[in-house]
This record gives sequence, structure tokens and C-alpha cells, in this order.
Amino acid sequence: MKAPSSVLFLVCVLGCGAGELTGDPPRDGPIDAGTEVDAGMETDAGMATDAGTEPDAGTEPDAGTEPDAGTDAGTDGGPGPLPGGCARTASVSTGGRFTCAVTRGGTLWCWGWNEHGELGQGDDVQRLQPVQVGTATDWAQVSAGLSHACAIKTNGSLWCWGEGGQLALGTGNNTDQPAPVRVGTDGDWQRVSVGAFHSCALKTNDTLWCWGYAIYGQTGVVPRGGTVPTPTEVSLGGTWSDVAGGMSHGCAARANGTLWCTGVNGTGQLGVGDRDSRDELTRVGTQTGWTRVESALFHSCAINDDDELWCWGANNGWVFGQGLDGLPADHQALTPFRLNEQAWRQVSAGELQTCGVQTDGTLWCWGWNGDGQLGLGDQVTRYVPVRVGTDSDWTTVEVTQQLHTFGGFRNHVCGLRTSGELSCWGANHEGQLGLGHTQNRNVPTQVCIDEP
Repeated sequence: MKAPSSVLFLVCVLGCGAGELTGDPPRDGPIDAGTEVDAGMETDAGMATDAGTEPDAGTEPDAGTEPDAGTDAGTDGGPGPLPGGCARTASVSTGGRFTCAVTRGGTLWCWGWNEHGELGQGDDVQRLQPVQVGTATDWAQVSAGLSHACAIKTNGSLWCWGEGGQLALGTGNNTDQPAPVRVGTDGDWQRVSVGAFHSCALKTNDTLWCWGYAIYGQTGVVPRGGTVPTPTEVSLGGTWSDVAGGMSHGCAARANGTLWCTGVNGTGQLGVGDRDSRDELTRVGTQTGWTRVESALFHSCAINDDDELWCWGANNGWVFGQGLDGLPADHQALTPFRLNEQAWRQVSAGELQTCGVQTDGTLWCWGWNGDGQLGLGDQVTRYVPVRVGTDSDWTTVEVTQQLHTFGGFRNHVCGLRTSGELSCWGANHEGQLGLGHTQNRNVPTQVCIDEP
């Protein structure tokens, strides 16, 4: 089978240093915070927050304002639909140029680009609004990658669809699947994380399994090279609590709180103190207490049980949020460092942006903002974390790991509130925001899922 153009590009991107890519924001000097980038929509330049007057990123929120742990997107907000009739969303995942979500009613929906059947509709027709995938009402979680997606049902079965190149679907062949197909017969899957052309998943016994494109060691299954056709337990074995597929590398947290990464390491995205790629999961430092991990293209982030946010890898687009007078854009952190003193619940790392939800339910984003993906009402890069709006009911944020080869840095972002309300913003060239059109949005905009 002829490799898709995106795979051919990855051979360079995933094996080259970040500075070798073309079309990136300048890395030798800061992006002018007062210069608006035209992304095809009109924005008020006066709405831009000057980088020198942004909210203090070092101010820790009052611990007394932390929402009750029971306000997770899947459990709070009352029965029935939202006001206006939109379904309450339990899980959302931003893919390369598409988005998928699971409602609290257990239905699965996707929208956006559909060249390889990413939307699970049995065809390759683009959709500008959410469309239901099949009729099942027992979906539990979904994860969208560059051009394929996987989801788990409440019975523990694993299903994948979209581009089958590099055996990314785990079905043992390279065939695209425009509708969900079951992966094997096991019924003990609990969580899946999809990367560019590989995927990883945890079973109910906390073992970690990966499959797909493995030439850079990103599956953690040795020896590396070629592909892993079906789900295979990582060579390191053991039990795990979290996993992040990433683009060309992956990271995972073990049940004992240690952190491990594998795959491409040209910009230090494995956090192991050097730039040598790894074939097998390798421990990151000596710290313990890691609970959540996130892998992007050139950087990774993790949160520990003290709610501290740590990141490592390349600072492309100022994804580390250390300010113009802090780390330069071309800085590479080869080991994890703590970003600030704030307390974080969840983080999502994109190609040139990072967003996170703090323990008080506030949403913060920083980095490159050419398509309004920071949600701040403009298209101005931010060098430190900036609060998105004034609401404090956010539970989850998801930043796409889109590669810029698809026509600019067309990243988009989606977030969930305690009520189950779904909002998306950023690039919308392929309808990936689900708003019924292809105009970008630079503020969180509600997406309505019209569940039967």
C-alpha cells in the first residue's frame, strides 16, 4: 500500500529537529504581540491582552474555590439535555482535522474532515455538524488521532476506524475503515489514547498495550521497526495508570507513580536528559506521584498528585509559558521542570499551544494563536498562561496535535464544563468545530449535539 503523504512527511518531521521544519512561527525572536495574524476572520485588535499586562500566572487560586470532585463532566449537571435541547457531553477528543465526542447518553458523534472515514459514517463525506456514529448507546470513551479514532464501549470492547495505514487500527491490516470495527475479541479495555499512526490502551488489569506505526519506538514494543499489527503488551510489562499516545513518541504513568516515555527524542520530548530516541519505555527522572501525562509533537507535560504542572521538550510557539524574558522559543528542556506555582487538574498539549484546567475550574491557554485557538478573542500569541473568560466550571480541555503540513497551523481546541456543555474554538477550515460552517472562532463557542 502506498504510504499517505502525511506518513511520508512524518519520516522527516519525526526524525528531524523542530527547528528544521518550515512554516513555523519565528524562533529566533518573539512574535510581535501587537500584530494580529489574519486567519480569515475579523477580530478586534483592541481585544488583545498585552503580554506585559496579562493576569499573574504565578498567583495560586484560592484552594477554597475548588469544585467538588463529583463535578466531573460525566456525573454532574442534572438529567436530560441542556437548555436549548443540546445533549450533555461526557468525553471529547480533537483529531487532526476532525472531532469526536461521547454524550452522557452513551451515543458517539464525530464531525469535520473525513478523507479516510474518520467520522465513522461509512463514507468519506465531510460533515460540518456533529453526526451520530451508528445507533449504539453504550459508548464510554473516545480518542481521536491524526486521521483515525478509537473508542471503548461500556462492555470493555475496543473499536477503531479511519485511516488504516501503518496498521494504526490494530486490525492486522492497512485497510481504511470508514465505520467502527472491533479490535480483537477482548472485553477488558478501560481507556484508549490515539497518536498519529499508533495507539495505546489500558486494560482493566492496568496492563498497557500498543499497536501501529513503530519505526521510532513509539509503541514501546521492542524490537522497534516497521509496525505492530495488533494490540501487544509493552515490553516493559507492569501496571499503569495513564497513557498519552503523542505524535511520534508516547508517555505513560505507572501505577506506582513513576513516569516513563519512549520514541522520538530529537527535542528532548522524552524528558530523559538527552536527545537520543528510545525503543522502550524509559523512566523520566526519579520523581514519583505522577497521575496524568500528555504527549504532543515536540513537548510533553504531566501533573503530579500535588497538582503541579511540569513540562519538557521544545518551547516552540512558547508552549512552556515562561514569558518573553524567560525561556526563548528555541529552548529545549531535556528534563521536566515546573511551569509555575498554580494548581492544575488537567493539561492538554498541542503542536504550538498548551491549555489546562486549574483545580478551581478556570481555563488557561498560552502559546501561538494564529487561528484563535487560545480562545481569548483575538489572534495574538501569549507567552504566559492567560485565563480564558471568567467562568470557573471547566473540567476538561483538548488541544489537537495537528501537523502544520495540512495548510498552516490549523489547530483547534474543545472543552467541557461541569454541566456537560461542549465548546470548541480555533481553526475551522474543515468544519472541525461542528458549528455548521467553516469560519474560525477565537472564543469558546457552544457545539450542539442533537441527540435523538
